[in-house]
Amino acid sequence: MDKELIFNVGIKGLESKICRRVGIKSSDTLADLVYFILTSFELYSNKFFTISYDSDKYDSANVIFDNNQYKSAMGIMLKDIDFDVNKELILEYNYQSKIEFVINFIDSINISLDDDYPKIIDGAGKGAIDYVSGCELKQIVDETDVLGHSNYSTTIIIDDEEEEEFF
Repeated sequence: MDKELIFNVGIKGLESKICRRVGIKSSDTLADLVYFILTSFELYSNKFFTISYDSDKYDSANVIFDNNQYKSAMGIMLKDIDFDVNKELILEYNYQSKIEFVINFIDSINISLDDDYPKIIDGAGKGAIDYVSGCELKQIVDETDVLGHSNYSTTIIIDDEEEEEFF
């Protein structure tokens, strides 16, 4: 029977400021979990990733051929991983502008038929910024904390019109 697996996820070094608590079905794959996490942090989720748990290492498409050290995250169902409570998984996203996520398994509970999965249960912070590394993101957050507002903005296009969006 499907279970809901609950994870706390944070950007490494910013776990208390930019984090999510997510629920996902145990019949989903490890890749599904990663792509949902990336989406919940407002990342495009179109770059390669690796995720490590215990001594096991997985990647987005079996593209890292480091002596066959990595398995494909697409073929591993979450229910087939023996998660220990509060034991960390480390997710590395986008190798050029690397952002690391710390993922902790919290609980496994019965599926609620009223809920859609995957789901964001709780969280803090706007998210991450594609093409900005974890170190640069930490500098932006620290500067925002000192100033009380953000000076970092990006241009987004909504209905063919450009708008400036502040982080």
